[in-house]
Amino acid sequence: MTQLFRALALAIGAGLVGGCGSSTGDVDQLTGRVTIGGQPAKDVTVVAIGPDRTEASALTGSNGEYALTKPPRGALRFRVTALVPPPPAGVQAPPPPPGTVAVPAKYAKPDNELAFTFDGGHQTYDLELKR
Repeated sequence: MTQLFRALALAIGAGLVGGCGSSTGDVDQLTGRVTIGGQPAKDVTVVAIGPDRTEASALTGSNGEYALTKPPRGALRFRVTALVPPPPAGVQAPPPPPGTVAVPAKYAKPDNELAFTFDGGHQTYDLELKR
């Protein structure tokens, strides 16, 4: 009976110790804020593209903040697009919903000026888009 209690106590102790290193603080994360002309960019998609072309994406919140969990490491390029894509050329777009902003078309492709080197851990990179 004593051996059963020891085995049970050992198993419980191992489970508690094993769970200590699994907090979300250990996960690579890139956070920041997207602004367009100084204003927060709500509901836009941020895509980080790594050197091996792997991607991580996130949607901005009401204050323009985004959080990429486990982004690729190394030299990143960024695409930023509106949640609702622009209409085809020659088609008149309806007005955007209140509180949303139009993302300049040059940010829809990764060959823009947005670049950041992500080394892992928790880092911050604010994306300031120009009209």
